[in-house]
Amino acid sequence: MAPQLPDDILYMVSAQLFDQKEFNTLFNCSIASRSLTIPALQNLYRMQDAAPVKSGGSDDAQSLAKDSIARWAKLWRSLLLSSIGKAAYPYCRYIRVLDLNDLGLLLQEPRFRNEYSKSFFSGDLTPFLIEQGTPVKVTRGSQPRRFNDGAMLEKIGESISSKAPMVEELIAGHYLGEISKEALVEWIPRMRQLRHLQLFDGLKATGLGTLLRDCCPHFRVLRFYTASHGADTAISQLLDDLNPNTLQALEIFSSAQIEDKVFSSLGRHARSLTELKLGEVERSCLSNLSKMSSCSSLRSLQLKVSKRAGNPPDLEAQIPEIVQWLQSCTNLQELAFEDFDASVQILTPLMLNPSTKLTSLSVLNYDASTANDFHSALPHQSKSLHSLVLRSVDDSCNHEILVAALTQLSILKDLRLQGVSDYFFDNHIRSLAENLPYLEDIWISGWRITDAVWSSISMLGSLRRLELNAFSAFTTDGILDFVSNLGPGNHGLSLAIMMADPASEMGEAEQGLIRDSLMEAVEGRFEYQLARDPDAVEYDSSDSD
Repeated sequence: MAPQLPDDILYMVSAQLFDQKEFNTLFNCSIASRSLTIPALQNLYRMQDAAPVKSGGSDDAQSLAKDSIARWAKLWRSLLLSSIGKAAYPYCRYIRVLDLNDLGLLLQEPRFRNEYSKSFFSGDLTPFLIEQGTPVKVTRGSQPRRFNDGAMLEKIGESISSKAPMVEELIAGHYLGEISKEALVEWIPRMRQLRHLQLFDGLKATGLGTLLRDCCPHFRVLRFYTASHGADTAISQLLDDLNPNTLQALEIFSSAQIEDKVFSSLGRHARSLTELKLGEVERSCLSNLSKMSSCSSLRSLQLKVSKRAGNPPDLEAQIPEIVQWLQSCTNLQELAFEDFDASVQILTPLMLNPSTKLTSLSVLNYDASTANDFHSALPHQSKSLHSLVLRSVDDSCNHEILVAALTQLSILKDLRLQGVSDYFFDNHIRSLAENLPYLEDIWISGWRITDAVWSSISMLGSLRRLELNAFSAFTTDGILDFVSNLGPGNHGLSLAIMMADPASEMGEAEQGLIRDSLMEAVEGRFEYQLARDPDAVEYDSSDSD
Protein backbone atom coordinates (compact mmCIF):
# COMPACT_ATOMS: atom_id res chain seq x y z
CA MET A 1 0.00 0.00 0.00
CA ALA A 2 1.39 3.38 -1.01
CA PRO A 3 2.14 5.75 1.91
CA GLN A 4 -0.34 8.60 2.36
CA LEU A 5 0.57 12.16 3.25
CA PRO A 6 -0.88 13.52 6.51
CA ASP A 7 -4.04 15.60 6.13
CA ASP A 8 -2.35 18.77 7.37
CA ILE A 9 0.19 18.54 4.53
CA LEU A 10 -2.62 18.15 1.97
CA TYR A 11 -4.37 21.21 3.39
CA MET A 12 -1.11 23.19 3.26
CA VAL A 13 -0.55 22.22 -0.38
CA SER A 14 -4.12 23.21 -1.27
CA ALA A 15 -3.72 26.51 0.54
CA GLN A 16 -0.55 27.23 -1.44
CA LEU A 17 -2.39 26.52 -4.68
CA PHE A 18 -5.12 28.91 -3.51
CA ASP A 19 -2.55 31.66 -2.87
CA GLN A 20 -1.20 31.14 -6.39
CA LYS A 21 -4.73 31.19 -7.89
CA GLU A 22 -4.14 27.78 -9.48
CA PHE A 23 -7.82 27.11 -10.14
CA ASN A 24 -7.31 24.35 -12.73
CA THR A 25 -4.71 22.57 -10.59
CA LEU A 26 -7.05 22.59 -7.58
CA PHE A 27 -9.83 21.20 -9.74
CA ASN A 28 -7.59 18.34 -10.90
CA CYS A 29 -6.61 17.67 -7.28
CA SER A 30 -10.26 17.51 -6.25
CA ILE A 31 -10.88 14.59 -8.62
CA ALA A 32 -7.48 12.92 -8.25
CA SER A 33 -8.02 11.15 -4.92
CA ARG A 34 -10.41 11.05 -2.00
CA SER A 35 -7.80 12.36 0.42
CA LEU A 36 -7.36 15.50 -1.68
CA THR A 37 -11.02 16.09 -2.47
CA ILE A 38 -12.10 18.08 0.59
CA PRO A 39 -8.99 20.32 0.99
CA ALA A 40 -8.99 21.01 -2.76
CA LEU A 41 -12.72 21.76 -2.91
CA GLN A 42 -12.54 24.07 0.08
CA ASN A 43 -9.87 26.20 -1.58
CA LEU A 44 -11.49 25.87 -5.00
CA TYR A 45 -14.74 27.38 -3.78
CA ARG A 46 -12.92 29.93 -1.64
CA MET A 47 -11.89 31.55 -4.93
CA GLN A 48 -14.96 30.68 -6.98
CA ASP A 49 -15.40 34.42 -7.64
CA ALA A 50 -12.19 34.30 -9.72
CA ALA A 51 -13.00 31.01 -11.47
CA PRO A 52 -12.20 30.92 -15.21
CA VAL A 53 -15.85 30.08 -15.91
CA LYS A 54 -17.26 33.19 -14.22
CA SER A 55 -19.09 35.59 -16.57
CA GLY A 56 -18.86 32.99 -19.31
CA GLY A 57 -15.12 32.48 -18.91
CA SER A 58 -14.17 33.93 -22.30
CA ASP A 59 -14.38 37.07 -24.38
CA ASP A 60 -14.53 34.95 -27.50
CA ALA A 61 -18.13 34.67 -28.72
CA GLN A 62 -17.66 31.24 -30.28
CA SER A 63 -16.13 29.79 -27.13
CA LEU A 64 -18.87 31.36 -25.05
CA ALA A 65 -21.51 29.79 -27.28
CA LYS A 66 -20.08 26.28 -26.96
CA ASP A 67 -19.55 25.24 -23.37
CA SER A 68 -18.54 28.22 -21.23
CA ILE A 69 -22.14 29.02 -20.34
CA ALA A 70 -22.75 25.41 -19.34
CA ARG A 71 -19.74 25.44 -16.99
CA TRP A 72 -20.74 28.86 -15.66
CA ALA A 73 -24.22 27.53 -14.90
CA LYS A 74 -22.84 24.38 -13.23
CA LEU A 75 -20.86 26.50 -10.78
CA TRP A 76 -23.97 28.35 -9.63
CA ARG A 77 -26.11 25.20 -9.68
CA SER A 78 -23.66 23.40 -7.39
CA LEU A 79 -23.79 26.29 -4.91
CA LEU A 80 -27.57 26.41 -4.97
CA LEU A 81 -27.90 22.64 -4.53
CA SER A 82 -25.53 22.72 -1.57
CA SER A 83 -27.64 25.46 0.03
CA ILE A 84 -30.61 23.07 0.20
CA GLY A 85 -28.52 20.06 1.23
CA LYS A 86 -28.68 18.30 -2.13
CA ALA A 87 -24.98 18.40 -3.09
CA ALA A 88 -22.21 15.95 -2.27
CA TYR A 89 -20.30 18.61 -0.30
CA PRO A 90 -21.29 21.84 1.51
CA TYR A 91 -19.88 24.15 -1.14
CA CYS A 92 -21.65 27.19 0.32
CA ARG A 93 -19.63 26.93 3.51
CA TYR A 94 -16.41 27.33 1.52
CA ILE A 95 -17.19 30.52 -0.42
CA ARG A 96 -15.78 33.90 0.57
CA VAL A 97 -17.52 36.02 -2.09
CA LEU A 98 -21.22 36.00 -2.95
CA ASP A 99 -21.44 37.82 -6.29
CA LEU A 100 -25.07 38.21 -7.31
CA ASN A 101 -24.06 40.50 -10.15
CA ASP A 102 -22.41 37.52 -11.82
CA LEU A 103 -25.54 35.44 -11.26
CA GLY A 104 -27.63 38.22 -12.81
CA LEU A 105 -25.41 38.19 -15.89
CA LEU A 106 -25.93 34.45 -16.22
CA LEU A 107 -29.71 34.74 -15.93
CA GLN A 108 -29.74 37.44 -18.61
CA GLU A 109 -27.60 35.46 -21.06
CA PRO A 110 -29.96 34.53 -23.97
CA ARG A 111 -28.25 31.20 -24.60
CA PHE A 112 -28.64 30.25 -20.95
CA ARG A 113 -32.34 31.07 -21.07
CA ASN A 114 -32.98 29.14 -24.25
CA GLU A 115 -30.72 26.12 -23.77
CA TYR A 116 -29.68 25.70 -20.15
CA SER A 117 -32.32 27.23 -17.89
CA LYS A 118 -34.59 24.18 -18.08
CA SER A 119 -31.89 21.82 -16.80
CA PHE A 120 -30.58 24.42 -14.32
CA PHE A 121 -33.98 24.78 -12.64
CA SER A 122 -34.88 21.10 -12.81
CA GLY A 123 -35.49 18.71 -9.94
CA ASP A 124 -34.87 20.18 -6.50
CA LEU A 125 -34.22 23.63 -7.99
CA THR A 126 -37.60 23.98 -9.69
CA PRO A 127 -38.96 26.24 -6.88
CA PHE A 128 -36.28 28.81 -7.70
CA LEU A 129 -37.62 29.40 -11.22
CA ILE A 130 -39.87 32.46 -11.29
CA GLU A 131 -41.16 33.65 -14.64
CA GLN A 132 -43.05 36.79 -15.58
CA GLY A 133 -46.45 36.19 -17.09
CA THR A 134 -47.03 33.27 -19.41
CA PRO A 135 -43.87 31.23 -20.10
CA VAL A 136 -42.58 31.58 -23.62
CA LYS A 137 -42.48 28.46 -25.78
CA VAL A 138 -38.83 28.14 -26.76
CA THR A 139 -38.32 27.44 -30.45
CA ARG A 140 -35.59 28.32 -32.91
CA GLY A 141 -35.55 32.07 -33.35
CA SER A 142 -37.98 32.70 -30.49
CA GLN A 143 -37.52 35.30 -27.76
CA PRO A 144 -35.71 34.24 -24.55
CA ARG A 145 -37.79 33.09 -21.56
CA ARG A 146 -39.14 35.93 -19.46
CA PHE A 147 -37.60 35.53 -16.02
CA ASN A 148 -38.46 37.63 -13.00
CA ASP A 149 -34.76 38.24 -12.47
CA GLY A 150 -35.05 40.33 -9.31
CA ALA A 151 -37.26 37.81 -7.54
CA MET A 152 -35.04 34.89 -8.56
CA LEU A 153 -31.86 36.66 -7.46
CA GLU A 154 -33.32 37.37 -4.04
CA LYS A 155 -34.62 33.83 -3.61
CA ILE A 156 -31.31 32.28 -4.65
CA GLY A 157 -29.36 34.80 -2.54
CA GLU A 158 -31.57 34.03 0.45
CA SER A 159 -30.88 30.30 0.13
CA ILE A 160 -27.11 30.57 -0.40
CA SER A 161 -26.57 33.23 2.26
CA SER A 162 -28.31 31.06 4.84
CA LYS A 163 -25.59 28.41 4.40
CA ALA A 164 -22.56 30.61 3.76
CA PRO A 165 -21.23 31.84 7.11
CA MET A 166 -17.72 32.58 5.81
CA VAL A 167 -18.72 35.18 3.21
CA GLU A 168 -16.39 38.18 3.34
CA GLU A 169 -17.69 40.07 0.31
CA LEU A 170 -21.31 40.54 -0.76
CA ILE A 171 -21.98 42.04 -4.19
CA ALA A 172 -25.69 42.69 -3.91
CA GLY A 173 -26.05 45.43 -6.50
CA HIS A 174 -26.30 44.48 -10.14
CA TYR A 175 -27.09 46.05 -13.49
CA LEU A 176 -30.58 44.51 -13.41
CA GLY A 177 -31.44 46.51 -10.33
CA GLU A 178 -31.08 46.36 -6.58
CA ILE A 179 -31.54 43.65 -3.99
CA SER A 180 -34.27 44.89 -1.66
CA LYS A 181 -33.39 46.39 1.68
CA GLU A 182 -35.62 43.82 3.37
CA ALA A 183 -33.45 41.03 1.94
CA LEU A 184 -30.23 42.73 3.04
CA VAL A 185 -31.57 43.12 6.56
CA GLU A 186 -32.08 39.34 6.63
CA TRP A 187 -28.75 38.38 5.05
CA ILE A 188 -26.22 40.69 6.73
CA PRO A 189 -26.60 39.30 10.29
CA ARG A 190 -25.67 35.85 8.95
CA MET A 191 -22.36 37.15 7.58
CA ARG A 192 -20.24 37.75 10.64
CA GLN A 193 -17.08 37.74 8.52
CA LEU A 194 -18.35 40.38 6.06
CA ARG A 195 -15.67 42.91 5.10
CA HIS A 196 -16.89 44.23 1.72
CA LEU A 197 -20.38 45.30 0.68
CA GLN A 198 -21.31 46.46 -2.81
CA LEU A 199 -24.77 47.86 -3.55
CA PHE A 200 -26.28 49.34 -6.69
CA ASP A 201 -27.49 52.70 -5.36
CA GLY A 202 -26.39 54.62 -2.30
CA LEU A 203 -30.03 55.28 -1.53
CA LYS A 204 -30.26 51.68 -0.29
CA ALA A 205 -27.68 52.40 2.42
CA THR A 206 -30.36 53.82 4.73
CA GLY A 207 -30.41 51.93 8.02
CA LEU A 208 -27.62 49.49 7.16
CA GLY A 209 -24.89 51.20 9.18
CA THR A 210 -26.15 50.02 12.57
CA LEU A 211 -26.61 46.49 11.23
CA LEU A 212 -23.07 46.37 9.85
CA ARG A 213 -21.65 47.80 13.07
CA ASP A 214 -23.43 45.31 15.33
CA CYS A 215 -23.22 42.16 13.18
CA CYS A 216 -20.05 42.52 11.10
CA PRO A 217 -17.09 43.52 13.31
CA HIS A 218 -14.63 43.16 10.41
CA PHE A 219 -16.51 45.40 7.95
CA ARG A 220 -14.11 47.69 6.07
CA VAL A 221 -15.09 48.40 2.42
CA LEU A 222 -18.21 50.03 0.93
CA ARG A 223 -18.93 50.28 -2.80
CA PHE A 224 -21.85 51.54 -4.91
CA TYR A 225 -22.48 51.50 -8.64
CA THR A 226 -24.20 54.85 -8.37
CA ALA A 227 -25.38 57.39 -5.84
CA SER A 228 -28.54 58.97 -7.16
CA HIS A 229 -30.17 62.16 -5.91
CA GLY A 230 -30.72 61.93 -2.16
CA ALA A 231 -28.03 59.29 -1.58
CA ASP A 232 -25.83 61.85 0.18
CA THR A 233 -27.94 61.61 3.32
CA ALA A 234 -28.23 57.81 3.23
CA ILE A 235 -24.50 57.19 2.75
CA SER A 236 -23.61 59.83 5.32
CA GLN A 237 -25.87 58.18 7.89
CA LEU A 238 -24.28 54.78 7.23
CA LEU A 239 -20.81 56.23 7.71
CA ASP A 240 -21.88 57.90 10.95
CA ASP A 241 -23.43 54.68 12.30
CA LEU A 242 -20.26 52.63 11.80
CA ASN A 243 -17.71 52.57 14.59
CA PRO A 244 -15.26 55.46 14.14
CA ASN A 245 -12.08 54.79 12.17
CA THR A 246 -13.17 51.42 10.79
CA LEU A 247 -13.99 52.14 7.13
CA GLN A 248 -10.95 51.66 4.89
CA ALA A 249 -12.42 52.23 1.42
CA LEU A 250 -15.38 54.00 -0.20
CA GLU A 251 -16.04 53.73 -3.92
CA ILE A 252 -18.85 55.06 -6.11
CA PHE A 253 -18.40 53.92 -9.71
CA SER A 254 -20.57 56.51 -11.48
CA SER A 255 -23.06 59.37 -11.00
CA ALA A 256 -21.82 60.19 -7.53
CA GLN A 257 -24.46 62.79 -6.68
CA ILE A 258 -23.12 63.38 -3.21
CA GLU A 259 -22.83 66.69 -1.44
CA ASP A 260 -21.28 68.00 1.75
CA LYS A 261 -22.65 65.36 4.16
CA VAL A 262 -20.63 62.42 2.85
CA PHE A 263 -17.39 64.42 2.82
CA SER A 264 -18.00 65.54 6.41
CA SER A 265 -18.89 62.01 7.58
CA LEU A 266 -15.70 60.59 6.08
CA GLY A 267 -13.92 62.57 8.76
CA ARG A 268 -15.17 59.99 11.30
CA HIS A 269 -12.88 57.52 9.54
CA ALA A 270 -9.92 59.84 9.03
CA ARG A 271 -7.34 57.46 10.53
CA SER A 272 -8.62 54.32 8.77
CA LEU A 273 -9.67 55.57 5.32
CA THR A 274 -6.99 54.61 2.78
CA GLU A 275 -8.95 54.43 -0.48
CA LEU A 276 -11.47 56.87 -1.96
CA LYS A 277 -12.81 56.51 -5.52
CA LEU A 278 -15.59 58.78 -6.74
CA GLY A 279 -16.96 58.62 -10.28
CA GLU A 280 -18.75 61.49 -12.01
CA VAL A 281 -18.87 63.77 -8.99
CA GLU A 282 -21.00 66.87 -9.53
CA ARG A 283 -18.80 69.93 -10.09
CA SER A 284 -20.93 71.87 -7.65
CA CYS A 285 -19.66 69.76 -4.76
CA LEU A 286 -15.93 69.79 -5.58
CA SER A 287 -15.30 72.55 -3.06
CA ASN A 288 -16.30 70.04 -0.37
CA LEU A 289 -12.99 68.23 -0.90
CA SER A 290 -11.46 70.75 1.48
CA LYS A 291 -13.62 69.26 4.26
CA MET A 292 -11.51 66.11 4.14
CA SER A 293 -8.45 67.80 5.61
CA SER A 294 -8.36 65.31 8.50
CA CYS A 295 -8.31 62.28 6.15
CA SER A 296 -4.55 62.15 5.83
CA SER A 297 -4.17 58.35 5.73
CA LEU A 298 -5.21 58.04 2.09
CA ARG A 299 -3.11 55.80 -0.13
CA SER A 300 -5.34 55.90 -3.20
CA LEU A 301 -7.55 58.71 -4.52
CA GLN A 302 -9.51 58.58 -7.78
CA LEU A 303 -11.77 61.44 -8.79
CA LYS A 304 -13.79 61.63 -12.00
CA VAL A 305 -15.81 64.80 -12.45
CA SER A 306 -19.17 65.03 -14.18
CA LYS A 307 -19.18 66.94 -17.46
CA ARG A 308 -22.59 68.46 -16.87
CA ALA A 309 -21.45 71.92 -15.79
CA GLY A 310 -18.42 74.15 -15.21
CA ASN A 311 -16.42 74.57 -12.04
CA PRO A 312 -18.30 76.05 -9.07
CA PRO A 313 -17.47 79.72 -8.41
CA ASP A 314 -15.82 79.02 -5.05
CA LEU A 315 -13.51 76.16 -6.16
CA GLU A 316 -10.65 78.51 -7.02
CA ALA A 317 -10.57 79.73 -3.43
CA GLN A 318 -10.56 76.14 -2.13
CA ILE A 319 -7.60 74.94 -4.23
CA PRO A 320 -4.91 75.91 -1.65
CA GLU A 321 -6.79 73.96 1.04
CA ILE A 322 -7.16 70.93 -1.26
CA VAL A 323 -3.44 71.06 -2.06
CA GLN A 324 -2.58 71.32 1.63
CA TRP A 325 -4.79 68.31 2.39
CA LEU A 326 -3.18 66.14 -0.31
CA GLN A 327 0.30 67.21 0.78
CA SER A 328 -0.55 66.01 4.29
CA CYS A 329 -1.34 62.54 2.88
CA THR A 330 2.23 61.31 3.19
CA ASN A 331 1.19 57.72 2.36
CA LEU A 332 -0.55 58.70 -0.88
CA GLN A 333 0.64 56.38 -3.66
CA GLU A 334 -2.07 56.31 -6.32
CA LEU A 335 -3.74 59.44 -7.67
CA ALA A 336 -6.14 59.74 -10.62
CA PHE A 337 -8.05 62.79 -11.88
CA GLU A 338 -10.42 62.80 -14.86
CA ASP A 339 -12.31 65.76 -16.33
CA PHE A 340 -11.16 67.86 -13.39
CA ASP A 341 -10.42 71.36 -14.72
CA ALA A 342 -8.35 72.24 -11.66
CA SER A 343 -6.21 69.10 -11.82
CA VAL A 344 -3.06 70.86 -13.08
CA GLN A 345 -3.37 73.62 -10.49
CA ILE A 346 -3.58 71.03 -7.73
CA LEU A 347 -1.00 68.62 -9.06
CA THR A 348 1.84 71.05 -9.77
CA PRO A 349 2.53 72.01 -6.12
CA LEU A 350 1.76 68.44 -5.04
CA MET A 351 4.47 67.05 -7.36
CA LEU A 352 6.96 69.51 -5.87
CA ASN A 353 6.17 68.50 -2.29
CA PRO A 354 9.12 66.47 -0.87
CA SER A 355 6.74 64.27 1.17
CA THR A 356 4.72 63.20 -1.88
CA LYS A 357 5.93 59.88 -3.29
CA LEU A 358 3.44 58.67 -5.89
CA THR A 359 3.78 55.26 -7.53
CA SER A 360 0.87 55.78 -9.95
CA LEU A 361 -0.50 58.97 -11.52
CA SER A 362 -3.30 59.30 -14.06
CA VAL A 363 -4.56 62.63 -15.43
CA LEU A 364 -7.25 62.42 -18.08
CA ASN A 365 -8.80 65.18 -20.19
CA TYR A 366 -6.76 68.09 -18.90
CA ASP A 367 -5.72 71.27 -20.69
CA ALA A 368 -2.18 70.69 -21.97
CA SER A 369 -1.77 74.28 -23.10
CA THR A 370 -1.44 75.42 -19.47
CA ALA A 371 0.40 72.35 -18.20
CA ASN A 372 4.08 73.16 -18.81
CA ASP A 373 4.74 73.77 -15.11
CA PHE A 374 2.97 70.53 -14.22
CA HIS A 375 5.01 68.59 -16.77
CA SER A 376 8.21 70.18 -15.48
CA ALA A 377 7.32 69.10 -11.93
CA LEU A 378 6.94 65.41 -12.82
CA PRO A 379 10.66 64.55 -12.33
CA HIS A 380 10.25 65.29 -8.61
CA GLN A 381 8.44 61.93 -8.46
CA SER A 382 11.21 60.07 -10.30
CA LYS A 383 12.26 57.99 -7.29
CA SER A 384 8.82 56.43 -6.80
CA LEU A 385 6.66 56.73 -9.95
CA HIS A 386 6.05 53.41 -11.74
CA SER A 387 2.92 54.21 -13.75
CA LEU A 388 1.99 57.40 -15.61
CA VAL A 389 -1.10 58.04 -17.75
CA LEU A 390 -1.54 61.44 -19.42
CA ARG A 391 -4.42 62.20 -21.77
CA SER A 392 -5.03 65.81 -22.71
CA VAL A 393 -7.92 67.41 -24.57
CA ASP A 394 -5.48 69.04 -27.00
CA ASP A 395 -1.92 68.69 -28.29
CA SER A 396 -0.75 72.23 -27.64
CA CYS A 397 1.79 71.54 -24.92
CA ASN A 398 5.52 72.11 -25.31
CA HIS A 399 6.73 68.67 -26.43
CA GLU A 400 10.36 69.34 -25.57
CA ILE A 401 9.48 70.22 -21.95
CA LEU A 402 7.27 67.14 -21.66
CA VAL A 403 9.84 64.71 -23.12
CA ALA A 404 12.62 66.20 -21.02
CA ALA A 405 10.51 65.61 -17.92
CA LEU A 406 9.44 62.09 -18.88
CA THR A 407 12.96 60.91 -19.59
CA GLN A 408 13.89 61.63 -15.97
CA LEU A 409 11.30 59.15 -14.63
CA SER A 410 13.96 56.47 -14.61
CA ILE A 411 12.04 53.65 -12.89
CA LEU A 412 8.81 54.06 -14.89
CA LYS A 413 7.23 50.75 -15.97
CA ASP A 414 3.89 51.82 -17.45
CA LEU A 415 3.59 54.84 -19.77
CA ARG A 416 0.41 55.83 -21.60
CA LEU A 417 0.18 59.07 -23.54
CA GLN A 418 -2.63 60.44 -25.67
CA GLY A 419 -3.32 63.98 -26.86
CA VAL A 420 -0.11 65.34 -25.38
CA SER A 421 1.85 62.99 -27.68
CA ASP A 422 -0.24 63.28 -30.85
CA TYR A 423 2.60 65.12 -32.55
CA PHE A 424 5.49 63.13 -31.12
CA PHE A 425 7.99 62.21 -33.84
CA ASP A 426 10.59 59.47 -34.07
CA ASN A 427 13.12 61.38 -31.99
CA HIS A 428 10.66 61.80 -29.10
CA ILE A 429 9.84 58.10 -28.93
CA ARG A 430 13.50 57.14 -29.30
CA SER A 431 14.41 59.44 -26.43
CA LEU A 432 11.79 57.88 -24.16
CA ALA A 433 12.87 54.33 -24.98
CA GLU A 434 16.55 55.09 -24.47
CA ASN A 435 16.06 56.76 -21.07
CA LEU A 436 13.32 54.60 -19.51
CA PRO A 437 14.91 51.12 -19.46
CA TYR A 438 12.31 49.49 -17.19
CA LEU A 439 9.26 50.15 -19.36
CA GLU A 440 6.94 47.14 -19.59
CA ASP A 441 3.76 48.69 -20.99
CA ILE A 442 3.64 51.51 -23.56
CA TRP A 443 0.55 53.11 -25.13
CA ILE A 444 1.45 56.18 -27.14
CA SER A 445 0.19 58.34 -29.98
CA GLY A 446 2.41 60.15 -32.47
CA TRP A 447 2.83 61.40 -36.02
CA ARG A 448 4.66 59.88 -38.99
CA ILE A 449 6.49 57.29 -36.92
CA THR A 450 8.90 55.12 -38.90
CA ASP A 451 11.29 52.17 -38.56
CA ALA A 452 13.78 54.57 -36.96
CA VAL A 453 12.22 53.89 -33.53
CA TRP A 454 12.70 50.10 -33.50
CA SER A 455 16.39 50.03 -32.57
CA SER A 456 15.68 52.09 -29.44
CA ILE A 457 12.52 50.20 -28.46
CA SER A 458 14.36 46.88 -28.85
CA MET A 459 16.57 47.93 -25.92
CA LEU A 460 13.59 47.58 -23.55
CA GLY A 461 14.33 44.16 -22.11
CA SER A 462 11.15 43.98 -20.02
CA LEU A 463 8.66 45.27 -22.59
CA ARG A 464 5.47 43.19 -22.61
CA ARG A 465 2.95 45.45 -24.35
CA LEU A 466 3.47 48.08 -27.04
CA GLU A 467 0.50 49.84 -28.62
CA LEU A 468 1.32 52.53 -31.15
CA ASN A 469 -1.76 54.63 -31.83
CA ALA A 470 0.41 56.79 -34.02
CA PHE A 471 0.16 57.61 -37.71
CA SER A 472 2.99 55.37 -38.84
CA ALA A 473 4.80 54.04 -41.91
CA PHE A 474 6.52 50.86 -40.76
CA THR A 475 7.96 48.24 -43.08
CA THR A 476 7.82 44.49 -42.73
CA ASP A 477 11.61 44.23 -42.60
CA GLY A 478 11.78 46.90 -39.89
CA ILE A 479 9.32 45.09 -37.64
CA LEU A 480 10.92 41.69 -38.29
CA ASP A 481 14.31 43.13 -37.32
CA PHE A 482 12.75 44.41 -34.08
CA VAL A 483 11.27 40.98 -33.38
CA SER A 484 14.64 39.30 -33.95
CA ASN A 485 16.17 41.41 -31.17
CA LEU A 486 13.60 40.48 -28.52
CA GLY A 487 14.79 38.52 -25.49
CA PRO A 488 13.41 36.33 -22.67
CA GLY A 489 12.15 39.39 -20.79
CA ASN A 490 9.79 40.17 -23.68
CA HIS A 491 7.96 36.83 -23.45
CA GLY A 492 4.32 37.20 -24.41
CA LEU A 493 4.80 40.65 -25.98
CA SER A 494 1.64 42.17 -27.41
CA LEU A 495 2.48 44.46 -30.35
CA ALA A 496 -0.32 46.62 -31.79
CA ILE A 497 0.08 49.07 -34.68
CA MET A 498 -3.27 50.82 -34.76
CA MET A 499 -2.95 53.78 -37.17
CA ALA A 500 -0.78 52.64 -40.06
CA ASP A 501 -0.54 54.95 -43.06
CA PRO A 502 -2.72 53.42 -45.83
CA ALA A 503 0.03 54.35 -48.30
CA SER A 504 2.37 51.88 -46.56
CA GLU A 505 -0.23 49.18 -45.97
CA MET A 506 1.04 45.66 -45.28
CA GLY A 507 -0.69 42.80 -47.01
CA GLU A 508 -2.18 39.81 -45.23
CA ALA A 509 0.86 37.69 -46.08
CA GLU A 510 3.23 40.23 -44.53
CA GLN A 511 1.08 40.56 -41.42
CA GLY A 512 1.01 36.77 -41.14
CA LEU A 513 4.78 36.60 -41.39
CA ILE A 514 5.18 39.13 -38.57
CA ARG A 515 2.55 37.36 -36.50
CA ASP A 516 4.27 33.99 -36.91
CA SER A 517 7.72 35.43 -36.21
CA LEU A 518 6.53 37.14 -33.04
CA MET A 519 4.85 33.95 -31.84
CA GLU A 520 7.96 31.90 -32.52
CA ALA A 521 10.32 34.39 -30.89
CA VAL A 522 8.47 35.19 -27.65
CA GLU A 523 4.99 33.64 -27.99
CA GLY A 524 3.73 37.14 -28.67
CA ARG A 525 0.70 38.60 -30.48
CA PHE A 526 0.49 41.09 -33.34
CA GLU A 527 -2.38 43.41 -34.23
CA TYR A 528 -2.46 45.71 -37.23
CA GLN A 529 -4.96 48.36 -38.27
CA LEU A 530 -4.92 51.13 -40.84
CA ALA A 531 -5.63 54.74 -40.02
CA ARG A 532 -9.06 55.82 -41.21
CA ASP A 533 -8.95 57.42 -44.63
CA PRO A 534 -10.60 60.85 -44.25
CA ASP A 535 -11.70 60.66 -47.90
CA ALA A 536 -13.31 57.25 -47.54
CA VAL A 537 -17.08 56.99 -47.91
CA GLU A 538 -18.44 55.69 -44.58
CA TYR A 539 -21.99 55.01 -45.73
CA ASP A 540 -24.03 54.74 -48.87
CA SER A 541 -26.28 57.77 -49.25
CA SER A 542 -28.84 55.52 -50.93
CA ASP A 543 -29.36 53.79 -47.56
CA SER A 544 -30.58 57.00 -45.97
CA ASP A 545 -33.63 59.12 -46.40
